[in-house]
Amino acid sequence: MTAKTKDEIKAFFNTGDKPTEAQFIDFIDSYVDKSGPLGTLEAAASAAGTGLAAFAAGTPSIAGYSTVRTSMGIEVYTSAQSNTVALAAISSQIAAGVFAGGLIDIQVITSSGTWTKPSGATKVEVTVVGGGGGGGGSTGNGGTGGTSSFGPHCSATGGAGGTGALATVPEDAPIGGIGSGGDANIRGGAGGNPQGGITSGFVPGSGGNSILGGGAAAKYTQDNGVTGGTYGGGGAGAKKTTAGDAAGQGGAGGGAAIKYITSGLGTTETITIGAGGTAGSGTYTGGVGGAGVIIVKSY
Repeated sequence: MTAKTKDEIKAFFNTGDKPTEAQFIDFIDSYVDKSGPLGTLEAAASAAGTGLAAFAAGTPSIAGYSTVRTSMGIEVYTSAQSNTVALAAISSQIAAGVFAGGLIDIQVITSSGTWTKPSGATKVEVTVVGGGGGGGGSTGNGGTGGTSSFGPHCSATGGAGGTGALATVPEDAPIGGIGSGGDANIRGGAGGNPQGGITSGFVPGSGGNSILGGGAAAKYTQDNGVTGGTYGGGGAGAKKTTAGDAAGQGGAGGGAAIKYITSGLGTTETITIGAGGTAGSGTYTGGVGGAGVIIVKSY
């Protein structure tokens, strides 16, 4: 038998032709026997297309095929062994929409405004990060970072600002922001306390990290604090003098929320990006906190 295409087979039966026995054999052997395994698979696929829920509840099988590997719940079959394989697991995932569409859009949003759902999107994965806290200055405290939010679905508060002018025993570290409404709600890293002593001079505190990092490193030399990094990192504290005087705490990192939204998603959603906390005041100022961010993956 030699497998033939449809056009080749059609050429056997032009007006006036007399097909040979070999051509009839090629014609028959070039098509699928629907009473065999492939016909059973075709029927199962048809059932999946016309009644997913009913198909998911059944156990259609393919005789003569066995599983060789599984990837993302899809079983691959070979005729190397004779076996009966249930398709219920595959069909139930089809019915649940597990394989219905892939990633179609990613947006990294750094300004407040309105998000518009991309054409064809049915669900989204949203990561919301609040603003980082400002670092403490040589006299004043840093400000708390702002809250970021994605519609009514989830939000994340900003990190606390660092205390300024710590000249004796350091205070409790500033607390990181926290997510709310997410499938995962994550607290930002705490701001760092100054290190050292009165006689040798304090090294200011470093900024705390958000889920995306960004905490600012402290400077040993007398200077303003370093600004928190993207996104949601806390600003570093300021150092007032090289010895015998105060330094500021670092601001804490912004919190984060991660949410998978499969229902209740609007055509548009109002978004708010939390600002970084203000710098602590003084002759030397703390570092401003890093602004928050919203990352939306549409499927």
